Amino acid sequence: MSLTAVVLGAALTACGHDSNGIDKRSYELGYGEAFGGAYTETDSRSRDEITASCDDLFHTWGQASGEQDVVRADWVEGCADVAQNKDSRF
Repeated sequence: MSLTAVVLGAALTACGHDSNGIDKRSYELGYGEAFGGAYTETDSRSRDEITASCDDLFHTWGQASGEQDVVRADWVEGCADVAQNKDSRF
C-alpha cells in the first residue's frame, strides 16, 4: 500500500467519513434532526424533489441549530432517506 493511500485513509477516518465518503455525523444529523425526530409519513415525491426540499430545510436548520462543520450534501442525504423511511446507512 502506498504512503498516499495510508494518509488518505487516515484523513477520511479522522473526518468521520465511511468507505463511501459520507460524513457520518452530518448524515446522522440530517437523518435524526431534519424533522425533529418525529415520525413522518413516507414522502411519495421523487428523490430529486425530496432532496430539493431537504436542501431548503438545511438552511433553516443550520440557522436555528448553530451547528458548524456539517457537510451539507450528507445532511441532505440523511434528510431524504428519513423522508422516504429508508433505514439509516449507519
